[in-house]
Amino acid sequence: MENIFIEHLGFDLDQLFLEFENKRFNFDFIDEFEHRIARFIGTKYALVTSSGTAALTLSLKSLNCDKNSEIIVPACTFPATVNPVAHIGAKPIFIDIEIETYSLEYSLIENKINKQTKAIILVHQFGFPAKYTNEIVQIGKVHNIPVIEDVARSFGATISESKCGSLGLFGCFSFNSMKVLSTATGGAITTNDEQLYLKCKTLRGYGDVNKVFIEAGYNFNIGQFNAFIGILRMNKLEKNIEQRRFLARLLNYELSHIPNISLPKYNSDYVYQSFPIILKNKSERNDFISFLKQKNIKAYINQVVNCEPYFSNVGVISDNFPNSHFVNEHIVCLHWSHLFDQSFINYISQSISIFFNGK
Repeated sequence: MENIFIEHLGFDLDQLFLEFENKRFNFDFIDEFEHRIARFIGTKYALVTSSGTAALTLSLKSLNCDKNSEIIVPACTFPATVNPVAHIGAKPIFIDIEIETYSLEYSLIENKINKQTKAIILVHQFGFPAKYTNEIVQIGKVHNIPVIEDVARSFGATISESKCGSLGLFGCFSFNSMKVLSTATGGAITTNDEQLYLKCKTLRGYGDVNKVFIEAGYNFNIGQFNAFIGILRMNKLEKNIEQRRFLARLLNYELSHIPNISLPKYNSDYVYQSFPIILKNKSERNDFISFLKQKNIKAYINQVVNCEPYFSNVGVISDNFPNSHFVNEHIVCLHWSHLFDQSFINYISQSISIFFNGK
């Protein structure tokens, strides 16, 4: 545990707690962290929460989504995107994804919009800004449907110099240990709408305004110490993102000779929370993941969420979702970190080359 703090923050554990204890009685770390997030993302308001799931839940509740609501979501995403929809009793309406950035295929959305559609959740996957963000935001404006950006995996990613999380009505972020910005645990909401910000703030706590309880709140608060970590991490955020980009570009180059795989293109707008690889032969995937595990290279797959047992019972599953199923069967995502160095990237490259050249 101590080594984690040293590597990520540049402090040893004793120094970290000492600085926190010296300031915590006369400094609001949560308020400062929120101001820094809002400035970085480019919104008027930011509200930190206990998790990314909490951020999505508060956003949906502030829009008065309920059991009569339908929420458009991607079919291929981590279940945490869709869990808040289920928790408020709404129905997730699954849409297939496009292959380049693994986000919503915008051309399929309008056919799913009806009077019950209350929001579109647009996911920026793996550190990649969604390819059709501007088009989807425009669809939302035309139909007066709020777009909620799920930016859990893409803090710092940009679209035409605008940060993801500033383009929809809400941006929702996660700060767990795998994310680009980590506070060990936590999340955030960004928005430019003052009334919705205030409503989310009320619901985040115990439902009170000036100690008058007007709603049933959730107690989705983040701790002062987590906010303190977030402030320290933001001091190095730009540098860490650039390192992620540099390493992704390096691995992309070193693996470019392997015909059996497709790699994410390098893009300076990406922040590379993960490094997704598409295997052309899906039958190789289990062996490939086992091989990586033997080499101590961490990897995971992405779910077609509507096929999971719970969501197959509550969602609309009449569509085939060909792109989502293709990705689900062919993708392997490498865990990614700014703490990697060039020698480790070389090790990953050599290991993957050995696997495919040995076939």
